[in-house]
Parts: sequence; C-alpha cells; structure tokens
Amino acid sequence: MIIIKFLEFAEYWDEESTIQGVKNKDNKSITKLWNQYYPIFLGKLRSMKTGLNDDDLDQVASDSIGKAINKIDQSGKGSFNGWMFTILRNTLYDLIRAQKGKKDKTILKDEMPSGVSSTNTEYSELTNQMKDKFEIFSKGLSEMSRKIIRLYLDGYTHKEIAKEVGKSEGNSKWHVNQVMNKFKDWYVLNKSI
Repeated sequence: MIIIKFLEFAEYWDEESTIQGVKNKDNKSITKLWNQYYPIFLGKLRSMKTGLNDDDLDQVASDSIGKAINKIDQSGKGSFNGWMFTILRNTLYDLIRAQKGKKDKTILKDEMPSGVSSTNTEYSELTNQMKDKFEIFSKGLSEMSRKIIRLYLDGYTHKEIAKEVGKSEGNSKWHVNQVMNKFKDWYVLNKSI
C-alpha cells in the first residue's frame, strides 16, 4: 500500500515538468508546486522554535512559494529542493527582522537597562553612572567599533560618522546597533561591576 501511494505521488510530482510548467505560467503546474511544498514548508516552520504564531508561519510558507513562482527562472543552479528551502529560510529571516524592527521601535523603558534611553533602535545617551561601565565594556570592541560609537555618543550623525571613518552610513548604523545591543546584554550580566 505504501509503495502504491509513493508511486502515485512520484507520478504526480515530476519536478522537471512542473518547473517548466511554472515557467510557462501553467496553473496546474503552479498548483502542483504549491501542493508539494506548502505542507512541507509549514511542517518545517512549525518544528522550528521561531516564536512566530500560526498565521505568521502560514504567511511565510505562502510567501516563500509565491517568491519561488516569481523567481522560477533563477532555479537552474543546484538542487531545486535546496533552492526552495533557501527561499523559505530567507523569507523567514525577512519576517523576523521586520518584526524585530517593529519591536525595537517600541521598546519599553523597563526592557532597557536603567540609565539607557531609547529612540527607535538607536540609543541616544548614557548617564554619567553608565559611562564608567561603558568604558570597561568598550575595551573589548574593535578599533572601528570604538571609533564609531565614540563619534555617535558625541552627537555625530551617521552621515558625518561615515564621512569621518570612510565607511557607509549603513555601516555606521550597523556598528552602533551591534555595539549597543552587545552593551545591553553585557550590562545585564555585569551590573555589579
């Protein structure tokens, strides 16, 4: 019985003809692709510890298949299955980043270490008490991160920092975000210093 079901499935799912059909915008092939991958994607997402609810997981699975259909011409390199799972992974990461961004923009004061204020994802000032702790923490940073965070804490904009250090604005934002997130974690662990 299992062999018969497998043979029915194998006959139904012909990867090459399905891919070609999707490229040709054939609705039957699109439905085959959907029926093949949606349950697998949803099962995989549910088995992961993402912290997302079922609606979000459903959205990630659906969006992944939609992206695959729209980018089907790019599927020629390597394993099609691997390509599909790469799209799933990237779609999941995009949603998590978007949700993290929303959360970061609404950080509650009690989530932050005392003395650190927050404006969106950037931390604008440290109290005098925290400056000493930050000095200890910053000794473990790379020279570039130390330079960027010093300029930022001195009130420079990301555009000004980028010009000063010869990097992009995005690189400046990344350094500030990384340093402040690491400092937040370090501070929680080292309150007694």
